[in-house]
Amino acid sequence: MPSWLVLVLATACVYAVYGVLSGLRRNLAVARGSHLPYLVVPCDQMAQHWLILSHVYARIIKLFPKSGWEDWLE
Repeated sequence: MPSWLVLVLATACVYAVYGVLSGLRRNLAVARGSHLPYLVVPCDQMAQHWLILSHVYARIIKLFPKSGWEDWLE
């Protein structure tokens, strides 16, 4: 029988993923309803954690093929 800690952590992870995906789905519905062009990006570059840790994130992103980020990350 798995420990309660593992069950609680797994439940928290599932809940967090559900929250992110349901928020994305809701925001996509609003964007589609506006009939304006929209772009889905993996992160908000004006978010506080991005501004603080951008140099760390940039190093991680640069590990991916250059064709995927050369125009996006300058």
